[in-house]
Parts: sequence; structure tokens; C-alpha cells
Amino acid sequence: MKAFILSSKFLLLLLASLPLSLCSSNDDNPENEEEIEMETINLDLSGLDVQEEDTTFSLEGFTFNNSGAKSDDFFITEELNGEVVDIKGISLWNDGTSFRLIGINLDSTSGIKTITTRLFNNGTFGYITLYNESTFVEEIETDNRLSDIVLDVEGKSYTRLQIRSAEGMAISIQIDY
Repeated sequence: MKAFILSSKFLLLLLASLPLSLCSSNDDNPENEEEIEMETINLDLSGLDVQEEDTTFSLEGFTFNNSGAKSDDFFITEELNGEVVDIKGISLWNDGTSFRLIGINLDSTSGIKTITTRLFNNGTFGYITLYNESTFVEEIETDNRLSDIVLDVEGKSYTRLQIRSAEGMAISIQIDY
């Protein structure tokens, strides 16, 4: 009889502690927004072998369209936010008659939060243009010299990002999900 009383007390204690364990916080809960990590894809455009006649090239599973741009470096460095940056990437120098440009196909992506483009403009201007299919959606004029342009695209539908300049260099594109 004594074993039965002890086992029933154990059972009672177990049942009483169950609701407490269900109420405890779960530190591994992915629904907690503060703990969800953003995935980042860095597309470094330096060190590629893109030629002016190449109409497309690929990097990290992304397809780029190319209109007269080519791999190059300026053999100079610039400082941006305390970071020394080698100016290497895809040269967007015009030929006197038209802009050079590259475009990245975003068709197969979803859930993008931000796109950061690192560009160098040599005393001129450049543009970042966003499209949905063939429809122009938004255009941003870029600054002179070296700059990071952060585009908040969360909840928006873009299929292509295009970078063009009169005298510039596309250095990298960072996509955050």
C-alpha cells in the first residue's frame, strides 16, 4: 500500500509540473523574429573574365546580361566607411555613344529584403534601375566616387536589377533574404 501512495504522489507531482514545462520559454523557437538570421549572398564582381562581346555571364547561380561591359580594375583604392577598397569589378565605361550596363536576373528569387550594390563612379553619375518583367519600376541615381547603395525591396516584386554608368565600375552586389 505504501508503494501505491508513493507512486500516486509521484504521478501527481508529474502532472502538476507538466503545465509549468509547457509555459517555459523556448530559446530555440524560430518564430522569435529576433533570432531569425538573414541569409546573405555576396556576388563579388572582381576577378571575373567578362569581355565586352559577352552578352551574358553567371555568378553564384545568378545570370547577368551584359551590354559592352568588361572585367577590369583601376589599380587604385578608395576608402568607404573606414574600409580600403580595391576598385576592381565590371567596368561600365561608355564608348562615347552609349552607356555600358549589366543586369542581374532576379526571376528565380523570392523573399529578398535588401540589395546592396557597391559602385565606383569616376566623377560622373550612374543609375540602378529595377524592373518587373519589362516594366520600369524604380531608378536610383548613384553618387560620385565609391558608394554602397542599399535598396529596401522587401515585399516588392522585381525581376531584374540593371546597373549602368558613363564612367564607373560595378564592384559587388549583396542580396539579403
